[in-house]
Amino acid sequence: MNLNTFLISIDFRSVVSEQDVRTKIAVPLLECLGYPIENRAEEFPVYGFEGRKKMATKFADIMLFSDREFSIHRNFIARDWVMDHSLVAVELKKPTEDISESKGQAQFYAMWTRALYYICTNGKKIIIYKLENFNADSALCSCEVSELERHWFKIYESIAFKELKMKKEPQLSDNKGLRYQEYCLSRIVTNKKDEWCWNQKIFKKVNDSKDEEFAIKYLSETKSNILLLAHAGVGKTTCLKFAFEEHINQYLTGTTTKLPIFLSAKFWKRNFNSIEEGVYKELSSYLPYLTEELVRLEFVKGSYCIFMDGLDECLVEKDLLIEEINKSLNYAQLQILLTCRTDRYYNECELFEKFYLESLKEKEIIAISTRVLEYDTTFIIQTMDKSLKKLIQTPLYFSMWIIYYKNSNGSKIPTNTAKLFDGFITYLLKDYLAEKGNYNFELIPIKTLKMILSRFAYLSFDNKKQIDLNQVINDVMAGNNHVQEAHRIMFQSGLLFEFDGIIDFQQFSIKEYFCSVYLSQLGTSEIILFLKANNEDDDYKEVICLLTGLMQGVQEQNSVLDFLEITNLPLYVKCLKKRYNFSNKYYGCITKDICENFFIQVLRTFETIVNTHFYTFKQWLYPCLCSDLSVQNKQELNLEAKIRGSIDPIDLTVNLELLSSEKENINKVDVAFSSNKPIISTMQGKKEIIIPIKSFTDNKNHYYFDITKIYSGIDCAREIAVEIISKKIKQIFSSDLLLFDEPPFMQLCYVESTLRAISPIKIRYDTDNIIEYDLSLNKQTIDQLENILSGIRDGSFKNIPFFVIWYILKLNKNSDIDTKKVAFPDIDIKLGKSSGWVSDYYSMECIIGWLQVYYDEFQKSYRFFVDKLFPTIKNSMGMYQVGPFQYELLVTKAPRKQSGLGNEGSLRIRWVPKEFMEECVVIIDLQEYVEKKQTLEDILEYTKNLKKNLKFFNRNCSSFFTESNATLFSIFNSKNSVRVSVYKQIDEDLKRILE
Repeated sequence: MNLNTFLISIDFRSVVSEQDVRTKIAVPLLECLGYPIENRAEEFPVYGFEGRKKMATKFADIMLFSDREFSIHRNFIARDWVMDHSLVAVELKKPTEDISESKGQAQFYAMWTRALYYICTNGKKIIIYKLENFNADSALCSCEVSELERHWFKIYESIAFKELKMKKEPQLSDNKGLRYQEYCLSRIVTNKKDEWCWNQKIFKKVNDSKDEEFAIKYLSETKSNILLLAHAGVGKTTCLKFAFEEHINQYLTGTTTKLPIFLSAKFWKRNFNSIEEGVYKELSSYLPYLTEELVRLEFVKGSYCIFMDGLDECLVEKDLLIEEINKSLNYAQLQILLTCRTDRYYNECELFEKFYLESLKEKEIIAISTRVLEYDTTFIIQTMDKSLKKLIQTPLYFSMWIIYYKNSNGSKIPTNTAKLFDGFITYLLKDYLAEKGNYNFELIPIKTLKMILSRFAYLSFDNKKQIDLNQVINDVMAGNNHVQEAHRIMFQSGLLFEFDGIIDFQQFSIKEYFCSVYLSQLGTSEIILFLKANNEDDDYKEVICLLTGLMQGVQEQNSVLDFLEITNLPLYVKCLKKRYNFSNKYYGCITKDICENFFIQVLRTFETIVNTHFYTFKQWLYPCLCSDLSVQNKQELNLEAKIRGSIDPIDLTVNLELLSSEKENINKVDVAFSSNKPIISTMQGKKEIIIPIKSFTDNKNHYYFDITKIYSGIDCAREIAVEIISKKIKQIFSSDLLLFDEPPFMQLCYVESTLRAISPIKIRYDTDNIIEYDLSLNKQTIDQLENILSGIRDGSFKNIPFFVIWYILKLNKNSDIDTKKVAFPDIDIKLGKSSGWVSDYYSMECIIGWLQVYYDEFQKSYRFFVDKLFPTIKNSMGMYQVGPFQYELLVTKAPRKQSGLGNEGSLRIRWVPKEFMEECVVIIDLQEYVEKKQTLEDILEYTKNLKKNLKFFNRNCSSFFTESNATLFSIFNSKNSVRVSVYKQIDEDLKRILE
């Protein structure tokens, strides 16, 4: 019984006699304190002395002992045993009696039994005294029974059975872990024989180019708040559970005083509404006398170490969970360790120390599999199919592969994620259960069990309503007599578990897989309807990827991929990496038709993606310029391409050239069957060494691919088309082909950087008149520059055509841009003794003025450029999807008494979402150098408001979602222009989509 239940159950009107006080008040209260009935004695004899004379035997209403053998120690000669084991004496009175007069009586019992505490109660009021050795006894608590909850923490901490038992029996007091021993022992479940994954390392980013490596054990040893990030299946949950169990061992041995608690974020708002409630529910079944108030007080004290798994799996009111996690950091002693998928983390936990789990390397795979399979796997791994080798770098799939390999009896191992899942789950439902002595799977077809699991996964996926598993089983197995056996199989296999009445999958990845299995059983039209409704929902993206891995019909898979190719390019690219590959279908029998269809698909995908998503600059993506570039709507440009390709059907090397359909008199696809490998070699002494080539491009329209070294086989036409587009976009972005699509400020940035590059320049106007110019928008007006360049606009210098500069100046002549703000400012402080800091050369007024322009024009130009170039994918681009927003900058001056790297002044960058760009005026504050860092409350308040604003505008979070800090010099420098920054940001955004 817990205290809340006890207090609610009391009917004080029915408490009228001493016996009522005993049965309705005292006994339930002692149960709340954890005293077993076997350790409670009633009317226990107490022996005392008056001088040398033995007094008449008195009887204590209730005596509590640390040992249940009190019944054989009731006689006089057992007084020493009683003194060694007595814990509490209880004196009961009628409700009408004044308990203040009963203190002496209870004190007598405690003194002669050496009880640590004594209690007096009349059912309405209660007083608890501590028996002191050298001073007057102190009252631990004196209150009405109905007010016990207000004092419960102090009462429980002082006189709970396990507390006093340890005090009375010193040999137990060295290990306070015994208090929660039952809970701790129940949570140690790791199979120590299968701990291959502990060979993994975790990494902490030191800077962009360096990682610091740690052993997994660090998670159980650190005192910091940790966030562990990794992609699906890399081992976040396994590693967290390992750290959790290590922490349990430390707690049980007294190495740490923090009790480890394991919570799953997916149960937020399903099983618990606060972290404290989650802790209470985790412990209450093992400690029935525990109360939520006690947990709250221990929580505030920081007595717990919270291990919370799967932040990304929280699908209900995730914002509130994150807010509560961040608020919990106010309790300095409390420690929290979190896990989250990398692609579902949006920088919500900035105050956590971030670590990353990486995939396994080939060397690790060989070492681990050799040890587990007990024979050398070097040859197997090194000659393995490329896609399978890449797949098993993910520990979850590697574990499945090992199990599959051990039980496959030489059958071919699948190279596809979804099929590997299928093999692993078949093992769990059959062989694994057989190993445990459960042969019920012989009564129910595996296919039926998978149907039940897939239906349950689909119906319960969004966690919006509780799904009755038994009802799902009955629906699938209507008329079958083995319903209970099916229920038992799914739980014993470890696929499902039940917690506090909630049934769910042990692994969220497996739930995603079974949801995709359900979808794969639908017709193509139903699948397309599902995709229309959910393709933009982050929660279903992995499901859709796995779905393409299960679709073994060419037409069905093409229907899904064709749909995604047009509607959701980022998801389409992700699906290509996990789809079912049909290369094995053509292995050893590649015909002319197959080769031609390969090139046709390359061209079809290329044209579909370009015409749908990159049509605004497709004249640069196609192999030639259109004859009519005056067309304003680029979507109306009648551009077509052709492919001239050659393929070696034996070793699957491909040469591919994109050609203009206007100039080349060939078929849409022209295929030759020959090997035409490019050769790159180097000389090692007198010996020529041939360097193997996987792929190659001449940066024009010719591409080479060694398919077997990159992909699984010939079924890679879509992937090659995406790679070609990605390469061509990089070529375009590294040139100035989009210069005239850029917003005016970016065009003028180009002019300024070009003028700086060619200056100083000497211009000869006649035989004797040569003038040297230092050209810059900071030194000359547009009119002056136009005049200077007008005479030489047909020439060029350092491969820079003056006409382009002259023409851009002419275009922007009447713009309202202050050209002096385009150029990086000149030094405005007289040079004297300098520390090398920015503030030694530029005034704060100059720095702040430049930052104001830079951040204002950066966002304007970025959004203008993205709106113009990427209308269909802009909402998948990191910075775009959270904007527009207002920059809030805090500039901190350099500390004048310090020197060295990192002390030259800093810049804190925050942002606030706004509805319109007109509201996004950059705000800059300036402060002197301060040692004190910003407070936790300040960071949490900022994060809370930021998320609230994003939610208000219905905008997605992204990796851009963060507060950032930088040295002043890293931002304020002449190489950092708006144009450079916009191209860099767009390049990062596109990399996440296309790669």
